[in-house]
Amino acid sequence: MRIGDVVRRLREQRGLNQRELADRAGVQQSYLSRVEGAAGGRVRVDVLALDRIARALEVTVDEILLMAGVRPSKDRKADLRWKQMERIFRDLATARQEEILAIADTLRSMSEKRPLRTRATNARLAEDIEEYDKDNEQCRSQAGL
Repeated sequence: MRIGDVVRRLREQRGLNQRELADRAGVQQSYLSRVEGAAGGRVRVDVLALDRIARALEVTVDEILLMAGVRPSKDRKADLRWKQMERIFRDLATARQEEILAIADTLRSMSEKRPLRTRATNARLAEDIEEYDKDNEQCRSQAGL
């Protein structure tokens, strides 16, 4: 599948015509038409324009490339989940992004101190939760939340 086919399919799924998508993406409608309709031919797709189109379609460039088969992937579902998380994170307010990063740092430091166990006893699990809560509260207070 070509990139233009993916863009067209996503645009149609969202109920947009070419003019509406072009306006949202800040590209010329004639350019979008060439990208979508290069029947058998090739059109150079500008990376910045593709990024604007992807954002207007509420997907990432990587998702478009994966759907077009441009970027090979060993685990397509995992890649798409990662891209979905990336898109959600990008759309969060800066304060929320900082909070998530602080939590991720806390989890990383916890796993470095003590390897994650697949079968923890209730007492050990309670200690882990208590330590996590303390670290989380400390991170939240440092972040001013």
